[in-house]
Amino acid sequence: MDFHFDYEINVLKQYEYPEINNHATDHADILEKMKKLFQYFCNGQIQPMIFFTFIIDDVIMGHLVKEDYKYFYLFDQNIFYQDTGDGLA
Repeated sequence: MDFHFDYEINVLKQYEYPEINNHATDHADILEKMKKLFQYFCNGQIQPMIFFTFIIDDVIMGHLVKEDYKYFYLFDQNIFYQDTGDGLA
């Protein structure tokens, strides 16, 4: 996750995303909570469902869907569509 977040921030820097500082803070908060929950999970202090609920609720729905979506306007819409020439696209 660290690698992904670092890569994402570097891309956002290249595109001069105006909310980059807030976005980086969100990443730091997510990583801190994830590390704590993972440690609790490894120590048997929480059930696996709590960790997986965090991934779904906080990381995917809370960050990816709500926050990452905010910077999609920076990119050419065609960045997500690549014709591979196989007739499937």
